[in-house]
Amino acid sequence: MFQKPLTVLPPEQIYDLAKVLTNSQSPELSEKLLGHIENRFEYHSFIKKETLSDCVTIVIPTLWKADKGEFGRTLRNLSACPAVSKIVILDNAKSGSSFPIPEKVDVLSGLNLYVNPAWNYGVETSKTKYYLLLNDDCIADASVVESCVQILENYPDYDVVVSKTSEEHYDDYISSLEKTDRVEFVNVPISKIFGGWFILGRVEGWKSIPDNSALRIFYGDDYIYDQTIFRRKKKICKLVSGHVSHFASTTCNSEGIYGTPELLEARKVYSNIRLIEFKSELRY
Repeated sequence: MFQKPLTVLPPEQIYDLAKVLTNSQSPELSEKLLGHIENRFEYHSFIKKETLSDCVTIVIPTLWKADKGEFGRTLRNLSACPAVSKIVILDNAKSGSSFPIPEKVDVLSGLNLYVNPAWNYGVETSKTKYYLLLNDDCIADASVVESCVQILENYPDYDVVVSKTSEEHYDDYISSLEKTDRVEFVNVPISKIFGGWFILGRVEGWKSIPDNSALRIFYGDDYIYDQTIFRRKKKICKLVSGHVSHFASTTCNSEGIYGTPELLEARKVYSNIRLIEFKSELRY
């Protein structure tokens, strides 16, 4: 008998729905949904292990426009994470912090490197196994960083991890984090990945984002994802057993940039780079 296929949803939505149904009156549907993830999106789950110490360098370009209270609390949280070796803040405003900076945090001032050159500098001067590119207005708990590290430690065919996101203030975010002893994630095809507010990857897989004035702010995340898939022949995944909170970006002072000549020029430049380096047309 012909059976109508399941509606295709984003993998994390399918997974969240399946988890809800696991303890409901629909075990058969729950099993089908989980099977859909495993077959189409390569769902993985494993028990948390002890995370490596001092293995992550966090890179944060900033104009100091993010909420100071939440930014400061996030820095303190991540500084206490055993996996984090150093947090490098690139002070693009050249003004310095107006709140106390915790241990493990280096603030580098003097030049406005914008976003992509700041990422290049932070990753290429790091001495750790992994990097984390983080927006200054992105709230991330230490447990999320540790889970992402464990994915890359256990799955060598993956090079980059991103995360589910929400829009919560610090206290709401911390209280909403899932309390689980498992790390759960799904692969993300290149056609579905976007956004650069939280990217954790292998330093050995980093390739410098092209030095072009049109690309100081735009398309750095696309370059990371494209070179991971096309050059490294590795996979990208999304953590679904944890999440980060993210609001509109303040990192690059991006209000009103969409549809501007600067963005159109960046799109033209990156389109050419993508064709030459990766033999692929721009995704959007």
